[in-house]
Amino acid sequence: MNRTEKLAIAFVILAFLPFFWVFFFPSPNEFDYWHMAVAAQAERTGHLRLYLQTPGFYVGTVALSEATGISYDAIPTLPLQALPLIVCLYSLMRRVSRGRLLYLSIGAVYLFLPVSAVKFDWFVHSLAFIMFLTLCIVVGTSMRMTSARRRLNMSLVMIILLVGISLMSYKVILLSVLLLIFLNASKILPMPARHPKVTHTESSFMALALFAVVFTLWTSRFFYDQFIPAIGLAVEGGYTYSSGFEKIFSGFFHRHSDPLSEYYVTSSTLVFIANLLWNALAVLGFIGGMVGYARSVLRGGNVEIGRRVFFAVAAAGSLDFLIYGTLGHQGLEFIVFSGLLGYCVVSGFSSQRGRETAILCVSSLLVINCLLMVGSAAGEYTAGPRDPNHFEYMNTVGDWYVEHGRDCGSCEYATDVLTYGFILKSVATADSNATVNIVLFARSHLAFLLVGNLSSAADFSGAEERFIINYRAQYFLTTGWEVYESWSNYRSRIEAYPQLSIIFSSGDFDVLVRR
Repeated sequence: MNRTEKLAIAFVILAFLPFFWVFFFPSPNEFDYWHMAVAAQAERTGHLRLYLQTPGFYVGTVALSEATGISYDAIPTLPLQALPLIVCLYSLMRRVSRGRLLYLSIGAVYLFLPVSAVKFDWFVHSLAFIMFLTLCIVVGTSMRMTSARRRLNMSLVMIILLVGISLMSYKVILLSVLLLIFLNASKILPMPARHPKVTHTESSFMALALFAVVFTLWTSRFFYDQFIPAIGLAVEGGYTYSSGFEKIFSGFFHRHSDPLSEYYVTSSTLVFIANLLWNALAVLGFIGGMVGYARSVLRGGNVEIGRRVFFAVAAAGSLDFLIYGTLGHQGLEFIVFSGLLGYCVVSGFSSQRGRETAILCVSSLLVINCLLMVGSAAGEYTAGPRDPNHFEYMNTVGDWYVEHGRDCGSCEYATDVLTYGFILKSVATADSNATVNIVLFARSHLAFLLVGNLSSAADFSGAEERFIINYRAQYFLTTGWEVYESWSNYRSRIEAYPQLSIIFSSGDFDVLVRR
């Protein structure tokens, strides 16, 4: 790495701090407080429940809090993953681009996209993604080695990474397994001309993939409790949530056949056009990278290791997107990342036209990033739930629930993802008994509260219906990862319903009971 690269990366790290402060801080992921509740409960009791999906993340979170003294309220709002993400991202992109300096700008496109802070925050899938980037780097390094002992050492490192990813994220472990499978599938292709003496090590990738599958099925309940049943429902046509493909477009368009479609969060014209162009350019990078890989294969004996790693990442990301998209997840982030990695491949083309095209597209992406920053600053959209006082306003409903929420016999509450998680965290830090009588808003609850459909079937199994409504959140997330406009837009309508009575109100929250 030359002096120019070092200075550029140092500048990116310094520029990131004000960028995060302006556009994200403090902005946790909606599910963060769910995870903080589990970590707080584990700290209080000294053990983790056996059926947890991501036990490694909770152990790491408890260790982080104990070692640094950072509270579980603050951990989700800090960019704790930013520095390792920047280092791993640029290391991988540099290898794929064969050292072309354009990778510095491509990395900036990914890092300075003001859409979501989840890749920087202490979040389960994001932390595992950094480990995935490390796995890609180790895989590429292993493929360049001629020493059997060194390859064995790299295999041990890959095993450690796969175990960590499996214990950290059910989503990224699938991506990692697919990565190794596609690398193994590409072993029939010619080896890189620069390293003609390298023996075929890809057969070990299949063994590692098999190990990851067996270990994950042994330790994770997610695939038994959710993944396999969801596939069965999707095959039988009984899956009730919108597919991930529908959700990608629901942020832009209303679905008129859906009575709740007018309440979904939608983008302004500026953000719509910017996002459309940004994703189109990302797909173009994906296609360009695949074309570059195919050209290398057709030439014979000239497939760069970086391009083979890109091919495996892109193919794994595509299949991962199809699988999870069918089951209701949006999962577009891996396709987007593959597209940016594709520009690294294109930047290494020998043809001047290919490099000029990559420079033009990456420059356009940087301009669109700036437009999205302007849109965010102007309030055209929100990049995540934000509160300048670190969500202290939510302590009122959390404290109320701890004191009174479970004293109503067979009643159950329905609320949104962010509020549910914060209440769970409040209970876990105040009481060793973490049992709660809360569910997420179902579509029937929203049909009653938003549309006024009084005949909507209850989803409380005969229990008394109660609702916890957060009026201060900029939007709210519910079952099936569907995003709706803020409750504050409908407060007067909801409080005027004769079928509802307010049993607690803090100004920012109402707790209502349905008569």
